Amino acid sequence: MRKLLYGYALAIRYIIRNNQWHKIFPRIILATCIQTVQRLTGSIISIRLFNRKKLFLFPRNEISSQFLYTDIPDKEEIQFLRNHTDKHTVFIDIGAHIGSYSVCLADKAMYSIAFEPHPVVVKWCRMNFLLNGMDEHYVHQIALSNKNGTVRFTTDRNQAQNHITVSKTKSIEVISMSLDAFVQNQNLSRKLSYVIKIDVEGEEMNVLKGARQFLQSYPIKGIVYESFGYDVDTIKGFLRKNGFTVQSLSGYNYSAVRN
Repeated sequence: MRKLLYGYALAIRYIIRNNQWHKIFPRIILATCIQTVQRLTGSIISIRLFNRKKLFLFPRNEISSQFLYTDIPDKEEIQFLRNHTDKHTVFIDIGAHIGSYSVCLADKAMYSIAFEPHPVVVKWCRMNFLLNGMDEHYVHQIALSNKNGTVRFTTDRNQAQNHITVSKTKSIEVISMSLDAFVQNQNLSRKLSYVIKIDVEGEEMNVLKGARQFLQSYPIKGIVYESFGYDVDTIKGFLRKNGFTVQSLSGYNYSAVRN
């Protein structure tokens, strides 16, 4: 009961922080009703997003819940990416989870390439691609890092905090690859531009190290990434060294653009 009440309190706080005052109470009622039905029945629902695309929402899933709590979760991040995206831009979604960022950019980008290591969550991501007429073959069950091979990955399919781990408890083995190796294997075009989102729960620095050649030699229009703790200054320094200007967006999220 204590855990349930704590979760409800966090949801209320999120709704208050991310909605205009006159939308707060209706949001609380809507989210409570829908989540209660989902938890009792295990049903999946779809909603219409601000860009007229659709998104499947899954029961007991943190990212899905955020789309019940407000119109555009991570609004500053989404807006930054949309402002740097056009029909000649490919969106690279690293740590895609259910594919919500890719869907939020689906009306702007030429296409999206999504990376999600979890075997269940990657299916949800593909479902959201298919729901919007996007090619699900661009969704890859790969953990991007700075090494090619395999890594252990935590197994909570309902949370956005799954991450690479060394523990064999409650974890699975997944394919690991650097973005540079992927780009070379797929022969991505230098004639297109690229925007990137990185949300990999502490693995951001390794992802960037594995993307060094891509960052240096391809037309990257913008990057959004999450960073906290001792990695903040390290990542800023790495990006600046590779020709980017870094700014804070919101919370632990940052943006980077080419100098």
